[in-house]
Amino acid sequence: MLRSLILAGTAAFFGFTAASAAEVEPAVAKRHVNLSALQPMLAEQIAKAACFAGLGINASANIGYLAGSYALFDKTRQGLRHGSAALGLVEEKNQSVLLALNELDRVSNTWSARVDAAAGSNSLSEEAVFSIVAGSAQVVEAARVTAEKAERVYATGSYSFPLETSLRIKLASRQRTLSQRMAKDFCLIESGMNAEAHRASLKEAIDLFQASLGALKDGFPAFNLDAEMDPEKRAQLEFVASLWDEVRPIYTRVAEGAAPTAAELRLIAWQNNQILSQMNAAVFSYETRGASG
Repeated sequence: MLRSLILAGTAAFFGFTAASAAEVEPAVAKRHVNLSALQPMLAEQIAKAACFAGLGINASANIGYLAGSYALFDKTRQGLRHGSAALGLVEEKNQSVLLALNELDRVSNTWSARVDAAAGSNSLSEEAVFSIVAGSAQVVEAARVTAEKAERVYATGSYSFPLETSLRIKLASRQRTLSQRMAKDFCLIESGMNAEAHRASLKEAIDLFQASLGALKDGFPAFNLDAEMDPEKRAQLEFVASLWDEVRPIYTRVAEGAAPTAAELRLIAWQNNQILSQMNAAVFSYETRGASG
């Protein structure tokens, strides 16, 4: 089960093809891989924040999350294309990545106007939430494809960094995105917005998060990924596991058909951000890990 779940999201990662890009140092290459993979998470976070704000759960804070996430999404999207000294990015030269960025720009245009309008509001209507959530699906997919293209360019060739580092960035990046997807699905089930589809999505995300966390902590021999032995990083993953153990039964119960309680909604609205924070820190720690892996 673990093998199939990991393979489902990493097959493209290992299907490397030769590609050209700007000549960069491995540290810059890793930054492109990391920040490209940040984009799907930010799109999911925006949709999640819109949903919780629409339910009136910490509405002001969630509208603030939405606005901040979109500002970072847009800044990073521009940096991935044009380069950004502040973000540690160089101008993109690879045509495959540029085409993917073009598609991300296209699907983001109308959606971004909806997000901007929501960011300037004090509360969100059901219609506003629906428009943001509906538009986010295309944005998440286009961002995922962009991240995949960036991996193919920057994790190989003359910019190569250790495969274990590449895979850890990949898996930890997936975890931060899944943290937001699960909270979004949970919220949308409560809202009644395509509830059954979101139950199915939540169930899939639960299984994938569990499998990926296990691979990061305890290794995945099929891809020569060793157990995490660095004491600080392992402690961080163990902390994530403790947070996950608290919310996993709630997610599972709702994915299987139960209705969220008011207390569970409040817990998930807070706890998902704690998991995200830890997994985001893990991604950046893997990015800066030394050449030994």
